[in-house]
Amino acid sequence: MTNMATIGPKRIMLPVHDDHGLESRLTAATALARSFNGALVCVYAHTAPSAGQAISASGMARLAEDEQREARQIRQIIEARMADYDVEWEWHEHRGNVVDALVEEAPLADIVVISPMRESSGGAMVEPIAETLLLRCPTPILIVPTDIETFDCSGTAMIAWNGSAQSALAMRAALPVLRAAADVHVVTIDKDIRRFPAARAVEYLADHGVAKIDHIDAEKAEDVSATLAGQARDLAADYIVMGGYSRSRLNELIFGGVTRHMLRRPPVPLFIVH
Repeated sequence: MTNMATIGPKRIMLPVHDDHGLESRLTAATALARSFNGALVCVYAHTAPSAGQAISASGMARLAEDEQREARQIRQIIEARMADYDVEWEWHEHRGNVVDALVEEAPLADIVVISPMRESSGGAMVEPIAETLLLRCPTPILIVPTDIETFDCSGTAMIAWNGSAQSALAMRAALPVLRAAADVHVVTIDKDIRRFPAARAVEYLADHGVAKIDHIDAEKAEDVSATLAGQARDLAADYIVMGGYSRSRLNELIFGGVTRHMLRRPPVPLFIVH
């Protein structure tokens, strides 16, 4: 039997800044690294002042000193935590905004662990990065709610399936993690299926070594996002796999949409690919 630890994500990229989502990101990233014998790629971005913000030379020097102090403090936290867990890690510092730093590092990462939109504050994470990163990053993203205390990679997985190419892409990208799951639930809503029926998703998963799979056709509640959140709660899902922006981003911006809602308020960690 294949050891799942040998084929899971090995390079887990983590933005590290002093914001209130850091602890939950670190918890999830460490769980992934320990489950799959991976390593953390910690990325710290030294951000420039906002455009139009007048700062004297002495003020710039103080900002630089503050950022260097924060980087040292966070590095010490990471070093101590990884020593406790016996997890390998590396540290990369970039000049510029955090999204650019992550996009630059992403091609050699297997997954990027971030916080939800509008859920980060302080330092380089003051701006929401989830949507911008999703649109620019070719690497799968795990969006971690700021209140989680544990993350079980081998627990229950829920796939939000609408039959689109985007949902198929996300499922395929998540295979290394899904193979380690105790249960995998393919959830559709009111038979709102596009190109690929759920039966084909179940068949694909079985062909690729996912052991325990079922299909649930959920009744739509007030909206799709609420239905997905309810299903995740009822199934005690440890994470959701979902494709991003199955319709045009403009339509999502005008009418709202599942992707934007889940980027803001995922009920559990969200594995997403665009």
